[in-house]
Amino acid sequence: PGTEGPLPYRLRRFDPAWLPGPLRPFTESHALNLGVPLEMVALQALALPSLLAGHALDIEARNGFTQPVTVYVLTIADSGTGKSPAMSRFTKFIMLVEKQRREEAQRHHETRLEELKQLAETKNDEGAEAKEELVRLRKVGPPQMQLFVTDATDEALGGLMQASGGVAAVWAAEPKFFRVAAGAYSKSGPATAIMLDAYSGGVLRVARQTQGRSVTVDRSRLTIVMMSQRKPVEDFLEKTGHDERGELARFLMVTPPDWRGFKRFGSRIPAAQVELAEECCRRLGRIASRTARSVKLSEGAQARFEEWEAQHQVRQRPKGTWREPASWVSKMSGLVLRVAGVLHMTESV
Repeated sequence: PGTEGPLPYRLRRFDPAWLPGPLRPFTESHALNLGVPLEMVALQALALPSLLAGHALDIEARNGFTQPVTVYVLTIADSGTGKSPAMSRFTKFIMLVEKQRREEAQRHHETRLEELKQLAETKNDEGAEAKEELVRLRKVGPPQMQLFVTDATDEALGGLMQASGGVAAVWAAEPKFFRVAAGAYSKSGPATAIMLDAYSGGVLRVARQTQGRSVTVDRSRLTIVMMSQRKPVEDFLEKTGHDERGELARFLMVTPPDWRGFKRFGSRIPAAQVELAEECCRRLGRIASRTARSVKLSEGAQARFEEWEAQHQVRQRPKGTWREPASWVSKMSGLVLRVAGVLHMTESV
């Protein structure tokens, strides 16, 4: 959604009905409380389930076309429009789940230590192995379970994903990540390999002999939530080849109306709505322990999706309605599926 323009870029304002149900009341109240348009916070409400539980679900439209339920989102807004306050509330929800997972990891760690202590008392090969494992676990301690960073190099992001079982997020109200991805710390140009490869949710096998680092992730799940002014996005496009590789094609994007000078701050967010959102996040966080699974569209949803997809494919032809940007519209089918998966997952917890 954004400001009006010539067809086909004349888009509607964000409809609250597109938000995940359990997070909808809080998200609307949050926007009113800050005096910002709903678009300023809406994409975060879609990305939050993606990070907390998207690694536990894939969505299938047909054989061979399966998408992970993870999203990249980008809000483009000028300085002073409320980006940081809009984001801070959602990062608190993430840290709530981080704490929940750290406590769970601590319990598993202590249980495993007790098991190894008992095994170590046996005088056989199994006991010797248990002693070695016991020493190692005591040294490394329980997993830290860091779910997101505000900035990272390509290599560090891959390492974070590897350390956390393939799950990670960049969640930031400042565009530093775009500058790094554009090659700010790289001598060989743009550093977007992990960002591009992890979007598909597949296997990552990266070996970097010159730096002595490697990344091995069997099931990558990356979420990116960025807020940025226009200039860093334009610079990113220029340095990465004007979207030839489809970097921004992977993002759901929004340009909220500018309400500077017209803000009217609303009342406090009702405690019941905060509690509802927190409980939704806790439940999404608990999905992490479940076996990953795939869901299929119902017959009705399949028919509607195929009808829309057929119209969409016609429009993206060279002589169709959409001529620019080709790479972005070519990924719309996958983006639609991902959002459908986010909504299904959130409504089901």
